[in-house]
Amino acid sequence: METQRLGALIGAAHTPGASITLEGQIGSGKTTFARGFLQSLNYRGPVKSPTFTLIEYYEFESYDLFHIDLFRLNDVDELNYLGLDANSRNRTTYLIEWPKFELTFISKIDLNITFKVSDSGRVAVIEAHTQEGRRLVQALTV
Repeated sequence: METQRLGALIGAAHTPGASITLEGQIGSGKTTFARGFLQSLNYRGPVKSPTFTLIEYYEFESYDLFHIDLFRLNDVDELNYLGLDANSRNRTTYLIEWPKFELTFISKIDLNITFKVSDSGRVAVIEAHTQEGRRLVQALTV
């Protein structure tokens, strides 16, 4: 399954408030996944990598979505400067690239997707950590 389609399937099935971490080397498909995820929500604007902005913010009718890249952060204390509000986590969906710190601004990680590049293309290894995560994985098999 192509990376953008994987993102679209999970995006269409997700419940607002989901937290998904995305791992993998540079160019392995993390932002491509996010693009499919957002397009499944009828977002039609450009989807940029948050590598330099750190956060790309998307507002939907009933919730917000933060696409976050932690690659350039060197210390967990730098998370405090991003302005993430732990009180909004029930109505905010998070797509977090390079989750290398304890993510105190979210209550749980529902799904972790690790992208790997192989000779035959990209491979996504998906780990569900919550009931919501297991529901999202199950949506891929329907």
